[in-house]
Amino acid sequence: MQQCTDGPIRFRRGKVSSASASEAPSTCTTSPVLASAIFAFTVCFVMTIAVSLVTKPRAEKELVGLVYSLTQRPRSDGEPWYSRPPVLGACVLAGALVLNVIFW
Repeated sequence: MQQCTDGPIRFRRGKVSSASASEAPSTCTTSPVLASAIFAFTVCFVMTIAVSLVTKPRAEKELVGLVYSLTQRPRSDGEPWYSRPPVLGACVLAGALVLNVIFW
């Protein structure tokens, strides 16, 4: 059975236990996994840039409702305070700050 010991932690059959200092150094390395992760990230990054450079941008009228900056946001002027996100968010942050000071 293969046993990976990287430093003071030993992994065996999904269980983690501490390894003694007298045991042999690492019997398996993470370099192949790291190399494949770096390769996959690089391929994904290059493909994303290539596709972005080759495709034509869509018109803004096609993006209305899909992109936040082009979508009309509803006003919340006539609603009660507990229905307005900024007011409710400020109250929750104030309550969290008070509880943090009390239980520090």
